[in-house]
Amino acid sequence: MSAPRRDFWVIHLLTILVCAFFAARATGRLVGLLLDQTPTGQRTLAAAAAPPEAAPAPRAITAVVSRNIFCSTCEVSSGSDSPSEDEAGTPSSTPTKTSLKLKLLATLVREDNPAQSVACINDLATSRTGVYGVGAKLGDGVSVVEITLRQVVLRNGQRQELLTLGDGEGEPSRAQEGQFRRPDPLEGLEGVASGIRQVADRKYSIDRAVLTKALSDTSLLTGVRAMPSLRDGQPVGLAVYPKVGSIPSLLGIFGGDVLQTVNGQAITSPAKALEVMQGLRGASQLTLSFVRRGVPLTHDYTIR
Repeated sequence: MSAPRRDFWVIHLLTILVCAFFAARATGRLVGLLLDQTPTGQRTLAAAAAPPEAAPAPRAITAVVSRNIFCSTCEVSSGSDSPSEDEAGTPSSTPTKTSLKLKLLATLVREDNPAQSVACINDLATSRTGVYGVGAKLGDGVSVVEITLRQVVLRNGQRQELLTLGDGEGEPSRAQEGQFRRPDPLEGLEGVASGIRQVADRKYSIDRAVLTKALSDTSLLTGVRAMPSLRDGQPVGLAVYPKVGSIPSLLGIFGGDVLQTVNGQAITSPAKALEVMQGLRGASQLTLSFVRRGVPLTHDYTIR
């Protein structure tokens, strides 16, 4: 009976170890159950509080592409990469003077409806004259965009161009406007030209024989085109376009001049102009009043 008593402490020690083992397992399971019941947001609070690792910045591909590969020190332009309107092929917003062989003879502008305005245009290459409205085509790739009092805006391909009244053959420069430079007469008018002389600024002397011949032979006046000039729908004169060297040209009349009166009588049509001219057979004085580029002028002619 004495031996079992001596070893009894060993039994107690084994019992304590076994109980400790099972207590430890129970504690682990309890902690695991508690963790499973904790919300995910609370379990990951520490991880969420840590700032995320910054993603690498994207490479600036625009700067790389726009860099001049032949000049490593040149600065990259900061302007827009988009093409301009001209580079994109759209019409320029600022019209320039046309280089087409065209001459604007007259315009008829409707202020109440500009789209119904018309222009008389002469094709210098073919010597053909036509009346064109807004949108009309003058040739391959050329059309009328807008008609104003003294100008026509043309669309020539991808460009907008201006055709101005007075531009073209026979139009004097501004330096010549203050003084008359006598042109060479047309063939057959050499004798007529010798009877017309300039005696002062805008003053002339005409041999009566020249005037009589001109009034009796209307073919001498075929070197001039004329159209009524209108303002607000009412005639204000006659726009004349003489050939260089014709009788009106020898009298100091330029292309585009708007003849308003002859010896004080209003000129509103070609027929009225011929009627007034026929009454000059016995006159000793001829006075022409007209407008040149918006400036009113008067020429006096003494008939001898």
